[in-house]
Amino acid sequence: MARVCARRAARIIIGEYLARRGYTNLSPSIFERISIFTSLPEVSRQSREVARLFLLRVTPEHNLPIDADLIHAAERLVETLSLEGEA
Repeated sequence: MARVCARRAARIIIGEYLARRGYTNLSPSIFERISIFTSLPEVSRQSREVARLFLLRVTPEHNLPIDADLIHAAERLVETLSLEGEA
């Protein structure tokens, strides 16, 4: 459940970031938003890597294939993208 909530938070913050840059009529799909987000040249490599964590598929046991804290990753995106929006 925490993974789902973290992905929803990432979808919202990435959507807000894209909206501030003029992207309108965004799909609610996290996959589409991350695709647009990671293609932007002004997005830092670190932000791209964090965003891509939300695209990881869970194993049949409902675990991520790597050791990642998606809640912390969502918090990092909020902090990073909020600061970038102020610049």
